[in-house]
Amino acid sequence: MKRKLYLILIAILLLFSVTISLVACGEKQEEVDAPRFYEQEIEIGTDYIKIKSVYTPYEDLVAEYRLNDNGKWQKENEFKNLTSGTEYTIFLRTAESKKYKQSEEVSIKITTLKAEQSAIPEVKFTQEGKKIVLNGFTEEMEVCWDSKNENWTQVSEYEYKTNGEYIIKIRYKESNTSLTGEAQEIKVVISDYAGGNGTEENPYLISNYKEFSVLMEDCNKSLDNYYKIVEDITFPNTPVTFAKGTQTNSNLGGYIDGNNKKIINPKITDSDRSRIDVGIINRVKSIKNLNIVNAEINYTETSSRKDDTGIGVLVGCANEIINCHVTGTINVSCSWGKNIIGGIAGILETSSNYEKGLIEKSSAEINMTINENKSSGDVLKVGGIVGELFKNEKFAGKFNNSNFNLSRLKANVNLSFNNCADINTAGILGYMNNQSKLNVEINNSISTGEIVYTNDNVITKEVVAMGGIAGQFSGNVTNCVSDLDIKVIDRTTEASSSGKLIYLAGIVGFDQPWTKAENRVIKNVLYCGEIYIEKEESTVITMYGCDSMANSASGGNLTIENAWHAGILGIAAGENSYPADSDDEYLTVAWQKDTLKLDENIWNLVEGKLPTIK
Repeated sequence: MKRKLYLILIAILLLFSVTISLVACGEKQEEVDAPRFYEQEIEIGTDYIKIKSVYTPYEDLVAEYRLNDNGKWQKENEFKNLTSGTEYTIFLRTAESKKYKQSEEVSIKITTLKAEQSAIPEVKFTQEGKKIVLNGFTEEMEVCWDSKNENWTQVSEYEYKTNGEYIIKIRYKESNTSLTGEAQEIKVVISDYAGGNGTEENPYLISNYKEFSVLMEDCNKSLDNYYKIVEDITFPNTPVTFAKGTQTNSNLGGYIDGNNKKIINPKITDSDRSRIDVGIINRVKSIKNLNIVNAEINYTETSSRKDDTGIGVLVGCANEIINCHVTGTINVSCSWGKNIIGGIAGILETSSNYEKGLIEKSSAEINMTINENKSSGDVLKVGGIVGELFKNEKFAGKFNNSNFNLSRLKANVNLSFNNCADINTAGILGYMNNQSKLNVEINNSISTGEIVYTNDNVITKEVVAMGGIAGQFSGNVTNCVSDLDIKVIDRTTEASSSGKLIYLAGIVGFDQPWTKAENRVIKNVLYCGEIYIEKEESTVITMYGCDSMANSASGGNLTIENAWHAGILGIAAGENSYPADSDDEYLTVAWQKDTLKLDENIWNLVEGKLPTIK
């Protein structure tokens, strides 16, 4: 009985198990539709893609993602460390569950954003005239040659057709992975020069006569640009005339660096200017380091005018001249005499914008002939280096003291005046008017050569001031030497009703003590030239002043110290100068150092010779 019950129990259990199994086999997983992407719910960066939300048929379904065909499925909805500007395929499905089968895959193509360029190009450039060449420009870059039109190209050189200022833009171009970068900007000035943009850091470059002639036009306009001469320049064989300037009593402009180059054989012919100055360079504020070789300046004046004209081999009018040297001739024919003439510069000028005038370390080797041929006229102001020191108050108004320094100058000149009515002339400086209160220093300079004034029975009234260093002057002269012969030849056959005033001196022709002048000194100077007057017996000279050092008007505060004369003097020595003990004493190095107090750092001292400026 027990055995039978046991068998029945086993059969019941087996039947229950089979029933359960059959029931279980009857519960099938449901298939589901594929999920879908919401494109607006996809966040894209330069290095990541994030699926923020997707559509699934049922809320309890779990989405799975895969990156590209070879990726692994993941439930994380963000892919990181991707490459910018790259297309990726994102696959999407719902995961298998007890109730639902795994869905079919769907996919979407997504491109990561391009990265911004952080680098800015650092391209350099060279300029040759109107042509610009970019240095360091690579194939990853692009350039816009004119920022006004935004046309981008990959051409690394360009030649402009029109003068003007341009902004060049250079940037890294857009690539598969990066956007265009921020642009580097380069400003260029296209002009008729070899290069440069006219700034102090990048001056206009001048390499030939054509470019030099453009410089002349710019200086006439008082443009405040910087210029640099990079090659020796030879002028045409025929004389040239530069266009007349348009500025009258204007501030000077322009800075020229001659770069120790030469201007060779310049020939300038000009006439009838009114306060528009004449020279290889008409007007400029500053000029330095330039050599003028074998120049010829011819100026003819045929009509009267109101203002003076500055005439110089180098420049008509300037404020600053340093280390410039000239050789050549100046020929002037005038009937009114309102000319200011210098071997280097006609006028050295100051104004309220530049209160210090300077010329130093410069020399002139000049032959000058001036013909006036008129019985009377205005004053000629002529110097072997500078014609006149001028304080320009007409343009900028009144201003305080002007300071002029003329230092380390050498003039070897032959100045010839024919039938000129009134003259202020000398080896270094012709004239200064101290009614404007100028503070002037002439120091460590030397003049040699000859000044000859001739009156062929034409001039009935004449005023002449001639000096070895300065003509009419009211300033300080120190440590200077003059071996300049000064000669007056007067062939007048009858006496002048109003008389003649002639002042000749080895250092200063006429010291004019204007009421505003400070105390003045002539010190440590040597004159070793010859001074004389040759005249007809009937010629009457109303006032006659000749001195080895200076003629000074009464009441002048002029002090003369350690002043020496040597050689032949056709005049009285003057009470303030001393002869050397023998004819050759002044040629000894010991005397030049110990007695004349010349500085060997400035002067070349050679036994048996006159000192020369280094």
